[in-house]
Amino acid sequence: MSSEMARRLWGRELAEACLPKGRAGDRRSTIVVLSGTANEAGQTWQWGATISAERPLFELGSLTKVFTAALLLRMVNEGCLGLEDRLSQHLPGVVAANSNVSVLDLASHCSGLPRLPPDVSSLSTNPYAEYTAERLEHYLAGHPWRSNGQSALLYSNLGYSVLGMVLERAGRESFASLLERYVLRRYGLTTISVATADNAADPRLMPGHGQSGFRTRPWLWLAFASCGGLLGTSEDVGRFASGVMADPSMTRLFEPVAAAGAGHVGLAWLLQGGRSVAWHNGATAGFSGYLSLELRSQCWVLALTNRLSPELTTVGRHLENAYFFGKHPDKQPRRKALGGLARDSLMAFMRIPWWLRIPFAGAVAWVLSWFVGWIRHGRS
Repeated sequence: MSSEMARRLWGRELAEACLPKGRAGDRRSTIVVLSGTANEAGQTWQWGATISAERPLFELGSLTKVFTAALLLRMVNEGCLGLEDRLSQHLPGVVAANSNVSVLDLASHCSGLPRLPPDVSSLSTNPYAEYTAERLEHYLAGHPWRSNGQSALLYSNLGYSVLGMVLERAGRESFASLLERYVLRRYGLTTISVATADNAADPRLMPGHGQSGFRTRPWLWLAFASCGGLLGTSEDVGRFASGVMADPSMTRLFEPVAAAGAGHVGLAWLLQGGRSVAWHNGATAGFSGYLSLELRSQCWVLALTNRLSPELTTVGRHLENAYFFGKHPDKQPRRKALGGLARDSLMAFMRIPWWLRIPFAGAVAWVLSWFVGWIRHGRS
């Protein structure tokens, strides 16, 4: 089916059919869906809670990586560094001199670095808030770097934080300054910024919600800003999508580097096997996002929500099929409420001061044991 016919079929009813049951009527969080082409933004749909702020901000999570990859390619094109450069050229004393890991390995998740350093807790309510560049360098100096051969694909937030460090050394500016100079100005993006304590208090920042609907706090990223630390509006993420598709200097982003399941990985972007589709998703404790580009017809679709939503990737695939290929979803994805409640409850427990956790846990255990005893004996 042609992309023009797909666009005629595309509408609110079809977009809503891609959402999990109950999401359209959710009054605690909002989901926004945008579509467009390389030349212009298209339509916007919104469900859920009313947005009071003008041009509201979302935490972009790992959607940040596609911005970092664009920054990398712009700096490569400007001669600041090369994709084949070894990391030890830019991080002497941090990366072992005999390591053969390259900048390209970092950008394509083939560096062999783990997803996170072992001292980052995924259960923390703000896991990156105290992870400074000095702490990251100390970890990397003791890491057993690969000295020969190649590493298999291993998705790594750590790798993209190291890539941000490499870009800062090569450009002699902060990641935020480099992003502003090479990417944001080029595509006219005025709302994209690195999360800080100041903009975490911006009234335009949407309130985040966990999987089961509990409110969450904004994340701060420090040394991990280049892997997940951007904030922005849905409109500017859409402008970025239009910009990179229309920019001839960005085509290297979408060239396959390594196998990734049934598809490949380019520079950050995941490439679907058998389709000219490049996509990426992202999530924080209270936000989720999905961005997909159809490179042949130069169309894109974006979904953002201020809720941790593991099913949003499935939603994104339904949106791709509907908008790019004119295929109506057979059924709606299901919401996973029970797992979200368990995760949110654990994260709420982690917010309690450490000196209160033991007595609190003891009190909860006593109440549960009393309740079980009452169920077994008290009602007979």
